[in-house]
Amino acid sequence: MKVVQRILPAYNVNLFVIGREKLMHFALGLIIPFCGFTSHTILIVPPTLVLFFIGSLLLFSFNRKLYISNSLIIPAIAILYFSVTQTFIGAPLGRYMGVTFAICYYLVVVFFARQLTLQKLNSLVSKFITYSTLLLIIECIWRITHPQTEYAVFEESGDPRWIYQYKFGGLMYVDSNAVAIHIIIILFFIFYMEIERGEQRTKSKIALIILLVLTFSRAGWVGAFLGWIYIRFLRKQKFTFYLINFLFFSVTLSLFYKLYLQQKIESDLSFQSKLDIIKVVYKYISDASLSELLFGIGFSNSSERLGIYAHNFFMVFFIESGIFGLFIIVSMFVQLTVATNRKALFIIVPFLITTLSSSITFMPFLYVSLAIIFLLEKTEIQKIEVSAK
Repeated sequence: MKVVQRILPAYNVNLFVIGREKLMHFALGLIIPFCGFTSHTILIVPPTLVLFFIGSLLLFSFNRKLYISNSLIIPAIAILYFSVTQTFIGAPLGRYMGVTFAICYYLVVVFFARQLTLQKLNSLVSKFITYSTLLLIIECIWRITHPQTEYAVFEESGDPRWIYQYKFGGLMYVDSNAVAIHIIIILFFIFYMEIERGEQRTKSKIALIILLVLTFSRAGWVGAFLGWIYIRFLRKQKFTFYLINFLFFSVTLSLFYKLYLQQKIESDLSFQSKLDIIKVVYKYISDASLSELLFGIGFSNSSERLGIYAHNFFMVFFIESGIFGLFIIVSMFVQLTVATNRKALFIIVPFLITTLSSSITFMPFLYVSLAIIFLLEKTEIQKIEVSAK
């Protein structure tokens, strides 16, 4: 009898651990694989948010003990800052809540996925990549098969602006530049998994590269090319290397622009709009009040205030959430870079290059990818394998 009493508690503990892990895996399965199911066009509430709420409710109802970590302080501050300041500013609820909820994905994934075994986390990562790729394929097919007819006239005259008929009118995104940002995040997350974790996903990688080409997004193409250059040749270099090369390329590009590109770019409406942003932002800084400079004018309000959307990721956060908002989001990226021994730069570098020309704010797939890299690099995942008997 004493032997049985000794065995039963251990058996019950095993059952508890197995059941708890299954619930965690199920709930995170609603959040991680489906985080790319965003909608900026046909649905008011993105499907991913509904699944996020359900999954988070399950997770928090089963595990109420808070996990305190320095890695979560800045994201928590970001959520609090954007929620409070944007409410007082009077920004559109959907826009600033999109920014806030996107960062919430990072907190939830880091908080709970660290309790999964590596095997179960990898299964969620695999679904995340597969579902995201399939969704982006559907998005591409819809956009290509439903061209915007008002731009067809350019194709007849041989004007390169014919590509605009395939850049707009997607299921998820208004502009294919946003699709390119989505693709680049998933693609370079795959590069990270291949180079650092030894997991080959050739089919998904090839599919995403083809999809990126079909976005006709020059910002996406440049971001992907320079991002690949970074991970292939530059990611292990020291700071002085980057500084010297930055100065060299800045001077070279300035001369190349002045001697060759200036006339071509000034006749390109797309490129010209990016240059116009610089002039508009300078005027905004001159005219803005101190509170607007510090706290911003509200997410999505830059179009009305400036007459043009801020486009650039840094400019969006500077103008719409202020110096404090920009500082917080940059601090979060810096913290992730340091905490992961620069592995987060696999995604951050191509993302920031691409978003110099275009930007979106509701990107749960960005923060989920960064959270997974953080967990894998910080080895916060419990590697305790429970064998069911």
